[in-house]
Amino acid sequence: MELSGLFPVNKHASLNRDKVGWWMVLPQHRWGGGPVWRDLMRGRNGDGVFESSMTAGDWVRSSRPGSLGGAIDLDGTDDHVDLGASYDVLNGVGAMTVAFWAFFRDATFPGFDGVIGLGENTNRQVWVYGQNGSNTLNFRIGTSSASTGDIAIVSNAITANTWTHYTLTWDGTNGALYEDGGAPITDTSTGNTALTLSTQERFFGEIDGFGRMDGQLDDIGFWDRGLSATEAQALFQASKTGYRQELNWLVTRAKAPAVAAGNALPHVLAHDHFAGGMTS
Repeated sequence: MELSGLFPVNKHASLNRDKVGWWMVLPQHRWGGGPVWRDLMRGRNGDGVFESSMTAGDWVRSSRPGSLGGAIDLDGTDDHVDLGASYDVLNGVGAMTVAFWAFFRDATFPGFDGVIGLGENTNRQVWVYGQNGSNTLNFRIGTSSASTGDIAIVSNAITANTWTHYTLTWDGTNGALYEDGGAPITDTSTGNTALTLSTQERFFGEIDGFGRMDGQLDDIGFWDRGLSATEAQALFQASKTGYRQELNWLVTRAKAPAVAAGNALPHVLAHDHFAGGMTS
């Protein structure tokens, strides 16, 4: 079974409603060459630009649950992905969700290590970064308090060299952080009700003016609405089992996918000439 090259996303799946960005490392399949990093919602136009020091060795096989092909490996020194100032899918929104898998080699975060940085240091709109010396991540959504974040949530303690799934939701007032689909950690915003990104910095693996991430990232998603608690928990389950309903899979009509007892059938596009073995 193989991911569709032309139409990878099942846009009818409920978890994909209002999803505006979805970055993953995918195996070779139809794109040729080695593994590729793709924004599945926008194709190559939304992939972002890798720091020039990053090489093919920075696409690595991943041990994370549900991995489709690997992850990007960031060295904590000069590796990062720059989405560019024109990537404006969250500019002006009054609600949003960001979700991702992360693996940290050093959870003490000596340089306030950046994970996701939307907005400059003086305009921290969506920032996720390691708190220096604390073994925790800070999640900030900046509306009225642009320098510190109007939504401010601190994660539970992080264990180094372990994959964890994070989902941060904001409905315009209430913010919630879900770790591996668990109980939410919450905060409430009191300021403006829209993000302002216009020409600001947009990074994965870095925040403006501080450190860079030492570890691995994969499966980063943006929505222009706040997912519900039920959806956030369902997202974790879907991600760790390889998005059987949220992605379009190709099989030959002569071969039906094997399904373990109790599992849902994957969303399949029947195909006569293109089939292969999916690896993780």
